[in-house]
Amino acid sequence: MAKLKNPLLVYIGFAIFFIAGVFMLYLGFKSLFGGIGYAKTTGTVISVRTYNDDEGNLLGVPTYEYEVDGVTYQHERSYAQSIELCPLVGDTVTVRYNKNDPSKIKDDSIMTVMFFIFGVVFAGVGGSMFTLTAIGKIHWERSRRTYGYSSRRRNRKFDSDDESENISVETSAYDEKTDPFE
Repeated sequence: MAKLKNPLLVYIGFAIFFIAGVFMLYLGFKSLFGGIGYAKTTGTVISVRTYNDDEGNLLGVPTYEYEVDGVTYQHERSYAQSIELCPLVGDTVTVRYNKNDPSKIKDDSIMTVMFFIFGVVFAGVGGSMFTLTAIGKIHWERSRRTYGYSSRRRNRKFDSDDESENISVETSAYDEKTDPFE
């Protein structure tokens, strides 16, 4: 088994992975669940702007009309989607608008869901690997202090004439140079 040259880099790597996951989870959660300061209302699709992307797929961008406190607002969605999935003119949709500025709405896209999912994965993997590595280090140190450390070193010597293997086994007391976490 190879020795870890610098375990601090492993801990830092897992910590960065965990922090990135928590950040993505925060952004996804905030966007997915509306955040503070948003309310819901019902809107109607009044138009759908269509265009072809670089690959020739037909995409649509709907424009919503909704009313808040007697004032009518219109908002074109900030992202396009396949025309088959796009709401049609006349469809009703739920619109989440900013209570302080009803002209601004919260658009949920697949990216919001992706941030949430990747946040869960990154935070879960980074946190668990950091924890398991730390527990392994703690267990290693505890067992080294409690039971002492002994390792078997094998020195293999081959006799070129008869190709027989002579193995000598040494048992040595704990030596800082043999610590796999260093």
